[in-house]
Amino acid sequence: MNSSSSWFAGCSIARYWWLRPLVKTNPKNIKPCIPCCVRTWASASDRALKTEVASISDAAMLDKVAALPISTWSYLSERGVRHVGPMAQDFYAAFGVGEDNKHITSIGEDGVALAAIKALHAQLARTTARLTQKGAALHALQLQMAALSARMQVWAAKGRLLG
Repeated sequence: MNSSSSWFAGCSIARYWWLRPLVKTNPKNIKPCIPCCVRTWASASDRALKTEVASISDAAMLDKVAALPISTWSYLSERGVRHVGPMAQDFYAAFGVGEDNKHITSIGEDGVALAAIKALHAQLARTTARLTQKGAALHALQLQMAALSARMQVWAAKGRLLG
């Protein structure tokens, strides 16, 4: 391994041999830099590449996201550069995904976020349905009240005529 790919030594990304030519080492911060010719990052997500696929509860994921501490922070090597997000230890404890409790993969974070979004969508749909039902019930009550009010006015007018 030459010095330009030494970042990969001992790193889980080392098995991604195809990425090595795309990554350069920044000697100041010792972290990977993707050259400008690479415009996007894509995680392999084909069903054919996966095993032990299991469904999850979107609502449970949302509850865990709601309880997950999120903070702003800087890397030791990036003084003054602020980031926002969870700590890997908290993320791993909550969701148990990834190789260890020191790293968060974008595919893990994206999957959790999508599950939470689905749970929020389901909550919104249920809330909208309840509000629609309550709106219809309220409208029916308003119509009944208007009818009763009209009857009372008729009875009051009759009472004045008789009285």
